Amino acid sequence: MKIIINRDILFSLSSSPRIHILKLLNLQRRTLGELAKMTSLSRANTYYHLQKLIESELVIPVKTENIWIYYALTEKGKHLIQPDKDDNIVLMIVTGLITYSAGVILITNIFSLPRLSASSIFPILNLYLSIQLIIGVIFVIIGIIILYKNFFHRFYSYSFH
Repeated sequence: MKIIINRDILFSLSSSPRIHILKLLNLQRRTLGELAKMTSLSRANTYYHLQKLIESELVIPVKTENIWIYYALTEKGKHLIQPDKDDNIVLMIVTGLITYSAGVILITNIFSLPRLSASSIFPILNLYLSIQLIIGVIFVIIGIIILYKNFFHRFYSYSFH
């Protein structure tokens, strides 16, 4: 979902208590009293902030069979607080590819440069080359782990029926 940030949303997000309320409502819907207690604000002050969030269409009041009115995030509010998981997965896949590539470049660099002395032929004998080799291997391993976790998560998050 694409969110266009207008003046009302920007005004709503410019207040620290409103951001706190949005984060609390992201966990579950709550009543005015619960929000006032959790934010350490007065009921009147909490109500004021809730009204601003309702005006910007980030929060909606939900009436139930009993006398309580619960407040919950709208779809716009949910996407603002919790961005799409697909965006995070793409970012992690790119990070994994960059990390893996950097490790491969470091390792390849060690074995592809011309060597002038016997100590540089074997990377273990040269401190700089052995550190470069260790860092390269660590990068490759981290890159593989990131890629595996994200592809694995992406592949198995869909059900095949």
